[in-house]
Amino acid sequence: MGALYYTWNNDCTNFVSQALNYGGIPERGTTSGNYKKWYYRDRWDVSNSWINVDDFYEVATNSYTIFGSDLDYASELSLGDVVQYDIDSDRDWNHTAIVTKLTNNGRYDIPLVSYHSSNRKNVAWDYFVSKYDECDYRLIDIHE
Repeated sequence: MGALYYTWNNDCTNFVSQALNYGGIPERGTTSGNYKKWYYRDRWDVSNSWINVDDFYEVATNSYTIFGSDLDYASELSLGDVVQYDIDSDRDWNHTAIVTKLTNNGRYDIPLVSYHSSNRKNVAWDYFVSKYDECDYRLIDIHE
């Protein structure tokens, strides 16, 4: 990636934004029409949607900035799609991951995700769901 990115303590959405941008989704630094800001210039000039779980979701699903939509089933996930988690199911969305690999168990593909903050590569998409007593998730298909 071309830019040197700042690493925040909770850096997962920043990591996913970097991956999507590197994969070809252009940054948008201004708001016009139904486009919303999603950009990184430096640690002091970065949009909330680049680094914040909820703001990223709004930009991905409710604008023409990232062109994403909700999915109903994990079996619909493909490379570059995004999974967000609400650990404790308290409506405070805590974590963002990106699908980086699909593996097949002999019957169907299992999406594997990678994320930052606790630095994981290619772990089962439902790792957090199985780790915590309560954990909601939302699946985001990235079209662009």
